[in-house]
Amino acid sequence: PITLISDATGSLGEHMLNAVLTQFPPSTFKVRSVPFANNVAAEQRSLDMIRQQEFGVVVHATISRDFKAAIDKLCSEKCLPVLDLTHSLVELLSTVSGIEQAANYSKLHELNETYFKRIQAIEFTIDHDDGQCLSTLHKADVVLVGVSRSTKTPTSMVLAVQGYACANVPLVVGMDPPNELLRIDPRKVVCLVMKPQALAAVRSGRVQHELGYDGGYTDLRQVQEEAVQARRWAEKQGWAVIDVTGRAIEETAVKVLHVLTKKT
Repeated sequence: PITLISDATGSLGEHMLNAVLTQFPPSTFKVRSVPFANNVAAEQRSLDMIRQQEFGVVVHATISRDFKAAIDKLCSEKCLPVLDLTHSLVELLSTVSGIEQAANYSKLHELNETYFKRIQAIEFTIDHDDGQCLSTLHKADVVLVGVSRSTKTPTSMVLAVQGYACANVPLVVGMDPPNELLRIDPRKVVCLVMKPQALAAVRSGRVQHELGYDGGYTDLRQVQEEAVQARRWAEKQGWAVIDVTGRAIEETAVKVLHVLTKKT
């Protein structure tokens, strides 16, 4: 077991652990997250959990130096391995800048301009999913296009959470893209493609679990035709193309932003 203690949501520690744990067999560790340990009562509950832990690892990402010290001391007494995820970086930045760390829980999730921009981006992305609200498509920071099940929607949401107003428009075989899409700046349009065999397999899974019918949706020849048409439109319009085969949506989102940066 790994006990992860955080004074906020715990997302930082969870993300770091998830990245590191990919280097081990899936059954090696089990993470137990303890978020919002940011007051005396919550800190005490966290320490009580450590007291009850007989083995395993304790990992923490907290601001309070006193709480850090209390966790480390208790783990030492119980001979539990412990790691502070943030101490080294904070100390380094403090030393380099000459500025003392100031513990402030409210700053991490502050309702500031950046926060509200993210909210607006998420709302825009939801409204402009799957070719909706084409009249305001030009207001998007980025537009993802591609055939059905090429991960447009989930990738759009990853970008939205990062503060990018993202729209996505499907490319349908035998039909021209909407004029609103063809008129916008091609530098902010990215076409997501997938190898036909992989896309057909993804669609087969959807047919089996959601749609209940096929109608050629998973036919490899049709999928190949859709892939060819999507690439032709991308070449004609000057859209960037990203092959998402085997990619996690987070990786695709990074690739999209990299493409946009290079084209602007």
